[in-house]
Amino acid sequence: MNVSSVAGTRLGASPGWYASGKGAIAAYTRYLAVQQAARIRANAVAPGLIETPRMEGFIESDIGRRIQARVPLGRMGRPEDVAWAILFLLSPKAAYVSGALLQVDGAWTLAQ
Repeated sequence: MNVSSVAGTRLGASPGWYASGKGAIAAYTRYLAVQQAARIRANAVAPGLIETPRMEGFIESDIGRRIQARVPLGRMGRPEDVAWAILFLLSPKAAYVSGALLQVDGAWTLAQ
């Protein structure tokens, strides 16, 4: 189970190393899903804007308000939103899911 980011899927972010690293995690997850399929299931979540210390104050900025306005669900995600997605992917209910990158972003990526 890996944690990527929407920053590494389509849009990128600053700093560049963050988006590059998160994109690499997504690619490595796909690699593992195929190359290690006999041993493991490999999946990742790609959170969007999540209420974390890293985002503290961001949503009050001009760019933060513009980004949040484009989230179809109308709010930032909460840490538990990501946790529930991870729990599902680790559970037996996802026994036939491997190689997935589950976006946990309130449909933000789709709205771009």
